[in-house]
Amino acid sequence: MTYCVIKYELCEECDGKGIAYNPLHGDTWEEWKERGFDGPTPREHICPKCRGAGVWYANVELLTALEDLGLPVSLFKGRENEQED
Repeated sequence: MTYCVIKYELCEECDGKGIAYNPLHGDTWEEWKERGFDGPTPREHICPKCRGAGVWYANVELLTALEDLGLPVSLFKGRENEQED
């Protein structure tokens, strides 16, 4: 049996904003407003990595999560086999 936890982090692509920017497109927010538009510029788009959520989620095995937190995982590893008996 494997236990998992959900890990979430701020998206590195959009810095947690949910909106990514296309650097090849020159329109800034000010230029876009001057043209009479009120909304995201063509330069802005929903972040493809997090799909606009600003965070991303991943299932992580519990022992891996405990190890990432700096806990002594070796204390728990021997118990896996004991529970199956």
